[in-house]
Amino acid sequence: MTRDGEAGRVAIGGAATGALQGEEAARELMSRRASAPAVRVLRSGRARARRRLRHAAGLLVLSAAVTLWARRLGDGLGDASVATGWLLATVLLGLAAFNLRKLVPVLRLGPAASWLRWHASGGLFACVVFVLHVEGRVPDGRLEGAVALAFALVTLTGFVGLWMSRTFPKRLARRGEEVLHERIPRFRARLHAEAEDVVREVAGPAALASGNALASFHARRVEPFLAAPANRWAHLRGSGAPLATLTRDMESIRRRLDVEESAALDELLAICRKKDELDFHDALQGALKGWLFVHIPLTVVLLLLLVVHVWAVHAFGAAA
Repeated sequence: MTRDGEAGRVAIGGAATGALQGEEAARELMSRRASAPAVRVLRSGRARARRRLRHAAGLLVLSAAVTLWARRLGDGLGDASVATGWLLATVLLGLAAFNLRKLVPVLRLGPAASWLRWHASGGLFACVVFVLHVEGRVPDGRLEGAVALAFALVTLTGFVGLWMSRTFPKRLARRGEEVLHERIPRFRARLHAEAEDVVREVAGPAALASGNALASFHARRVEPFLAAPANRWAHLRGSGAPLATLTRDMESIRRRLDVEESAALDELLAICRKKDELDFHDALQGALKGWLFVHIPLTVVLLLLLVVHVWAVHAFGAAA
């Protein structure tokens, strides 16, 4: 009996140990699964940092090499302005190819994100080549001034678009549900109609004429806000001040309302907040789409001016 008891205790102890080990293994597995997303995010962030560092280092090396090459040409071994001019034209044509990639995505020319990185790096390199081409001076001729102005505008709009493409999607993902830009006017009209129904149900159709506080406030402040897009620049800046002001104004009339009207005011406030979400998405998505209608036409103008500039330089240079 003693031996059997000891064997039983050993068996029970072994089973308990195995159960504890199983629980520890299960907890470790759950911990690994829980930390896996954070590890992936950390690795992805490190990979992006290394990628950006490589791009920056390559850009610095290439810019330094081109600068030394242009200086050697300027020291008497060749015509630096002609060489840097052709190099600049080549770089600009290469940058314009990014738009061709968007037009023919079926060709599978690589991920758009990779093209965007190279496009941004190429834009910075083009700025270096442009400064070398004009030798750090402000162009004084009309044609040269027009080319320089077009180049500056294309560069400015390009980097504004790059900043928006890096920041706006993150801001959109953090606030509210994803809304298709084309459906925003339909949702806006629906909220407008809901607000009118709320006021009509509580205050009655003749409330505005009788001086009802809720109906008067709705007609003066809420209805114009719901009827059309609002506060575009505030949303682009990330400011919530307009909605806070409207909320404060709505709360200021609550003491003049009865219980039923106060509940209706809460409904109006909820509708206004939904409308503010729509305006936020409309502003940021519209900016992401609309800036291309500025950047691409300016690029076309720049390329046309570049062709005229090349023709004028060679035509008048040959005549001289």
